Amino acid sequence: MSKQDNRGDVVKTRISFVALGSRGDVEPYIALGRDMRDRGFQVRVIAPKVYAHLVEGAGLDCVPLSTEPRKVLASAQGQSTLSTGRDGFPYAQGMAALFESMVDELIPEISAGLRDTDAVMHGMLGLFFHHMVAPDLPYCFGGLQPVTPTGEFRNIWGFGGAGIDNRTTHIMGHQVRWQTMRQVLMRYWQRTPEVPRPPLYPPIVELERAGFPQLYGFSPSVVPAAADWGPNVQVTGTWFADRAGGWTPPVDLASFVDSGPAPVYVGFGSMVPADRDRTDAMVRGALRRAGVRGVLLGDPARNPGDDQVHVVDSVPHSWLLPRMSAAVHHGGAGTLAASLRAGLPTVVTPFFSDQPFWAERVQALGVGPTAPRFHELTEESLATAISAVVTDAGMRERAAELGERIRAEDGVRTAGDHLEDWLRLGAPRNWRG
Repeated sequence: MSKQDNRGDVVKTRISFVALGSRGDVEPYIALGRDMRDRGFQVRVIAPKVYAHLVEGAGLDCVPLSTEPRKVLASAQGQSTLSTGRDGFPYAQGMAALFESMVDELIPEISAGLRDTDAVMHGMLGLFFHHMVAPDLPYCFGGLQPVTPTGEFRNIWGFGGAGIDNRTTHIMGHQVRWQTMRQVLMRYWQRTPEVPRPPLYPPIVELERAGFPQLYGFSPSVVPAAADWGPNVQVTGTWFADRAGGWTPPVDLASFVDSGPAPVYVGFGSMVPADRDRTDAMVRGALRRAGVRGVLLGDPARNPGDDQVHVVDSVPHSWLLPRMSAAVHHGGAGTLAASLRAGLPTVVTPFFSDQPFWAERVQALGVGPTAPRFHELTEESLATAISAVVTDAGMRERAAELGERIRAEDGVRTAGDHLEDWLRLGAPRNWRG
């Protein structure tokens, strides 16, 4: 539904968010959706069904998708894709293979979810499907990773060797990822010719040509906006979906945290290690070598805690991380933002996708050591990295300063201001920011 404001502008009042991926890929859009609802907009979030309770718990309308991210990553193809690290071509092929098994359900579900809406914000994965599910609907990009082509830094996926300029690596990355995914979408189109044919060019090209908003939900203190990005590209600060308010920790967790020196948090989010018992043993061994206590994200029934470690299956980052001394994780954008906001020196042991990029940013900012990617990690190398983050005074000071800057930002409000401006102007092309 559209209406006119008192200036005569056509106001788009209904906004949908397509949030594909893990919990960390969904919660930022819940945060932004909640802000838009409070501004008077009608909000819908299209997300995997396992996160429907988070969407609905925020008071938002949810369209549940059949896909289950953890099951997908636990599959043989998922495990193969997780091991690709920063090797862009196998990563693109692996992601396309994963989506091959999902498109027959995913495309109709997203298409149905976008009925009766005025505009849509896509994350990175949702962009792949836009021209097949809602080609005439105004759309914008809500990015959790910097993917707009620039000459200032290389693409996040590892495309392009020595001698290739930065901007060209971005173009290569988008072309390879799109053309690989397009093969999957073309096969779907051949089975279902009533849907629009997928275009030849990558989605980012249309975004750039059209001048639709590209809003980035990460801190400018971590990745500043590139000087060669246009006015439609804005780095707003992280879209935190804090849920610790009113949350009471279990007595055993609170007791463990308070019973000694601040522990180290270790968790790999929605990533699914092939051998969970081996991973658990490696982490505990590394903590013993480093001489520190730990809070581990895992299965307390399968791998119970002891005097040195406490195991949790879920806990709000906003409650836990400020009580930790350091963090070890996979480098997912959401987990990284939470650990940096808490002022924690951070060890990133990436699996794949954008995670190696975030590991490099942590190292470049001086708030974490160099560490192997997860599939090359050993007890000894992990212990070395943990020792560095708990003993390096300079690293700890830089992390604390960075945390202060991030806590001073209000990414949700800033992004909401931009999104509201675009919608109140009628969701136009060539938005100027």
